[in-house]
Amino acid sequence: MARLEKWKRTVDPIRGHDCLFGVVTGHPVLSDGECYTTELRELDLEHNIAVTKSGTIYELGAPADRVPDEFHMPGCPARKGK
Repeated sequence: MARLEKWKRTVDPIRGHDCLFGVVTGHPVLSDGECYTTELRELDLEHNIAVTKSGTIYELGAPADRVPDEFHMPGCPARKGK
């Protein structure tokens, strides 16, 4: 299961959808690093789980205080194997 640390609920600056931003690890397709998720479908704070439109289930770690100002590029780290 992918894990998202230092996460915050936000709006994708390009696509305009509700999503999460944070540091992803253990994603089956993406390399570890800062990431905007795809559109948020479910956010279960009682169980620390988020589900996105792509079907990815994220285990949520500690939330962030804020999305860093220095992160300007939308999207996620490079796909594994690239």
